[in-house]
Amino acid sequence: MIIYAMISGTSVGALFMGGIVPGLILGVVMMVYVGVVSIRRNYPMGHRLPAKEFLKKALRSAPALATVVILLGAIYTGVVTPTEAGAIAATWALIISVFFYRAFGPKEFLEVMKNTVKSIGVLSFMIGAAYTFSYIVAIEKIPALVADAMLGSPRAPG
Repeated sequence: MIIYAMISGTSVGALFMGGIVPGLILGVVMMVYVGVVSIRRNYPMGHRLPAKEFLKKALRSAPALATVVILLGAIYTGVVTPTEAGAIAATWALIISVFFYRAFGPKEFLEVMKNTVKSIGVLSFMIGAAYTFSYIVAIEKIPALVADAMLGSPRAPG
C-alpha cells in the first residue's frame, strides 16, 4: 500500500483505513475455509494450552506484534511519514528477529538481503517502465485518439 500510495499520490492512511474491513473479511473467510477443510480431511486437533503457558507464549510474541503498532502508530500520530514508518518497522523487525528471536545468523541475513535487493530491483524496474509508458501515453494523447476512434468523431491532430 505504501508503494502504491507513493506512485499514485494517494493517502497511505486512507489506504490502510480502506484495507481494514476487506482484510478482516478475508481473514474470517480464510479461517472458515481452513476449519472446513480440516474437518473434512480429519486433521488432528492440537492440544489446549493452559492459561499460564498461553500467557507465556503471548508475552514472547509481543515484540513481533509491536511491529504493527509501531508502523500504524507512527503513521497515524504524524510523527513520521509513511515511508519512514515502513523503514522504522522493518528495522525493528530485523532487530528482534536477529537479537530477540535468534531467527537467523549472518549467512541467512546475507541471503535475506540478496532476496530483498532482487525484489526491489524488479519492482523498481516495473515502476520505471510504468512511469515511462504513462508519459508516452500522455504525450501522444493516446486516450483522446482511442476515444475518438470509438466514438467516430475525428479530431485534427495537434
